[in-house]
Amino acid sequence: MAKLNLTKRKAQFILEQAFLKNGYIRTRNERRLKKEGGLNYRKGFEVRLVLENKQELKLIQAAIVALDYNLSKTFINHGHIVQPIYGMDLSIQFQKLQDQKMKEKKVKSKLIIGNKFYMPHNFKRIETVVCKHFKIKPADLKTASRLAQLVLARQLIMFLAREHTSFTTTQIGEYLGGRNHATVIFAVSKMKTLYKKDREVKELILELTKRL
Repeated sequence: MAKLNLTKRKAQFILEQAFLKNGYIRTRNERRLKKEGGLNYRKGFEVRLVLENKQELKLIQAAIVALDYNLSKTFINHGHIVQPIYGMDLSIQFQKLQDQKMKEKKVKSKLIIGNKFYMPHNFKRIETVVCKHFKIKPADLKTASRLAQLVLARQLIMFLAREHTSFTTTQIGEYLGGRNHATVIFAVSKMKTLYKKDREVKELILELTKRL
C-alpha cells in the first residue's frame, strides 16, 4: 500500500465521510451477550465501512494508519469491499456521529419509524411512485413476502432512495420492514447492473425517476 501523508484531522474527516456515506455499526447479539457474558463474548464493537473500489480502500486504509488504529483484514460482502475497524470507543464515537447527523437533519415533512429514523418527503414520494406503478400498497413492502413483484418494487425503492436521498442503507432497510443494510446494498448493486444490461429495467428506472 502506497503511503499517503495524511494529517490526523484529514484522516478523521475521511473516515467520518466514508461512514456517513455507506457505513454501519455491527450490532451485538444480545442473547449471546446475556448467555456468555461480556468477558467471553466480545464481538459487536465494530465499525464497518463499505467501499466501492480498491482506490477508495487505499485511502481509507491510509486514514486508519494515520490515526494509529489497527488495520484489520478486509472482506467481501455482496460484492462490496468491507473494511472493519474494531473497538468499543470507536463504535461509540461513530454512533454519536450518526445520531448527531439525524438530529441536525431538518425536514418539513417527517415519517417517524419507531423512535429512530426520520424520512423526508422525497423518500415518501419514491415509495408512492413505485407503489402506484406496481399497484401495490406501501404496507405490502414491509411484509416478508417474496413475490417477484414485491421484491422488484423494494429493490427499486432502495436504489432510488440511495440515488435521491441522503439516507443510509441501514435507515432505508429499517423503513422497509426492518431489512438489514446488506439487503439494501445488494439491491442497489443489482439495480445498477440491470440498469446497464437490461433495457426494460433501465427504461423503468428512467420513467420512475421522471415522476419523482
